[in-house]
Amino acid sequence: MKLNSSALLLSFLVFFLSSQITHANSNSRQPGRPNGRISVFLDTESWFDHDFVRQQIPVVNYVRDREQADVHIIITRHNAGSAGTNYAISFIGNRAFLGIDNDLTYWAAATNSSDETRRGYTNILKIGLVSYLSSTTMIDRVLVDFFSETTDALGLEEETVETDPWNNWVFEIYGGGNFGKEEKLSNYTLRTGFYADRVTTNWKIRLRPYLNFNNRTYVTTAGDIVNSTHRHGY
Repeated sequence: MKLNSSALLLSFLVFFLSSQITHANSNSRQPGRPNGRISVFLDTESWFDHDFVRQQIPVVNYVRDREQADVHIIITRHNAGSAGTNYAISFIGNRAFLGIDNDLTYWAAATNSSDETRRGYTNILKIGLVSYLSSTTMIDRVLVDFFSETTDALGLEEETVETDPWNNWVFEIYGGGNFGKEEKLSNYTLRTGFYADRVTTNWKIRLRPYLNFNNRTYVTTAGDIVNSTHRHGY
């Protein structure tokens, strides 16, 4: 009988310890735990591309209840007319990250395509989440990189700087004329000129000297009558 009681007690202790270990492992994998995925609630409007963001940031759990989120992210956009759109992104820490908040912005120029814009604000989301992921094992799946000032922010391509030997000046010379003759009338016209243009971000310059000359000769019984006119300027 003692053997059976001892065996029963040993079995109970093994079961108890196993359940505690399982419970501890389960807690360690819960969102918000240092070695588990964090839970994120995206508080956005209809224009936001949720599917694209989930594909680009797969290292977090997305929840539908902000009370269950470790990080509550609010994203709003503000149009600036024809210039572009400013995206305000607020990160609000909850539960294990309570009090850890951050505000970031993304500026999308009016010339952006829809894909460029969604990649832009998704990149800001990645940057903002790093501080929360740094305390979890998911940080091993994060790669941080930097680009030089001459490199596109999304790493698409590097700008090339071209040297203009004319220093933004464009020159043009023009000229022309015509000649006509009839029995009692003859005329000819000459015109010539020169353009020098220079356009930069600060200045637009045009220089234009020109000369126009016109001659008409009328044949009469009293003699030829010549009428000459000219116009020039700068």
